[in-house]
Amino acid sequence: MVRECDRGLSMYKVSVVIPVYNAGKYIKRCCESLFSQTLDEIEYIFVNDGSTDDSIDIINSVLHNYQSRNNDVKIINRNVNKGVAFTRQEGLDNVTGEYVIHCDSDDWIDKDMYESLYNNAKHNNADVVCCNYIIDTEGRGIKEVKFPDEDFKIIFNLSPIRGSLVNKLVKRELIINNNIGFEKDINWGEDFLFSIKCQILANKVIVIPKAYYHYIQNENSITHTISLSKYLELIKCGERMQQFLDDKGLTNKYKTDLNYLKFQLKQRFLRDSHLRDFKKWKQIYPESNEDIDVYPIASYLKKAAKLVRDDHELIAKFVLKIYDFYNLIRI
Repeated sequence: MVRECDRGLSMYKVSVVIPVYNAGKYIKRCCESLFSQTLDEIEYIFVNDGSTDDSIDIINSVLHNYQSRNNDVKIINRNVNKGVAFTRQEGLDNVTGEYVIHCDSDDWIDKDMYESLYNNAKHNNADVVCCNYIIDTEGRGIKEVKFPDEDFKIIFNLSPIRGSLVNKLVKRELIINNNIGFEKDINWGEDFLFSIKCQILANKVIVIPKAYYHYIQNENSITHTISLSKYLELIKCGERMQQFLDDKGLTNKYKTDLNYLKFQLKQRFLRDSHLRDFKKWKQIYPESNEDIDVYPIASYLKKAAKLVRDDHELIAKFVLKIYDFYNLIRI
């Protein structure tokens, strides 16, 4: 887990963990935005997860133009690809800053992002500071994704605005004191698990209603290439969250929230035609079917879920086929 800084008080206000895997197409822009930050006291931990392209050469090339950052950059090279969870943990184990944040190597940030988040954390004595972000879908334009509640509320929602680490600055002391780390066998949803644990245990979480982070959405990203094995890996998040809440004595407090999370985790077995499997859906987290009526989900999905739960699978299949057809003609 995260090591204590052996220098006493850290010289860095913020540590940034950047997992790197074959990011040559985008990493130049990412690095330029990182090294151009208006906050001086930042350390950058790049963890190369067995890249086979020129990602690391590009990082060093960009760094050459930012000589003042030379001593603040650490590059950890690994020859074997072990996945993003292992990579994030390795980066976390090497940070020394007062606060920690993550940045994905194909994205970029506004130059005042870390200074703004850090100053707000200190001014408000907050353990976690969140901000909005911008989605840039290549060739299709951009849109801002906003926190729906400026007075922060803990909601077990898998959406990136809630669960991502790239738009959340976290006090390192909170991570150390609660031994929060990454589940190394979960490489999809690993950020949500880490993020929600920090949010639950934080003394104070605040939201800055401004978008600083630019999320580049490309067709090769993991969210666009979902296999059954990868999806089953995601579903593990439910049992790990259950274990965490049990260990902290918080299960009763978050019972409905946990069931909503479990429902979200398995819903692709209903929603996605290439993964649709009613038998698997019913077997996985059956306790999550108790509260379907209160979940904030689309009406067609709510109807289909209740039909499958109550063994009316032929009607559920018809409802979902209509949804599939609607999506097809909408493209």
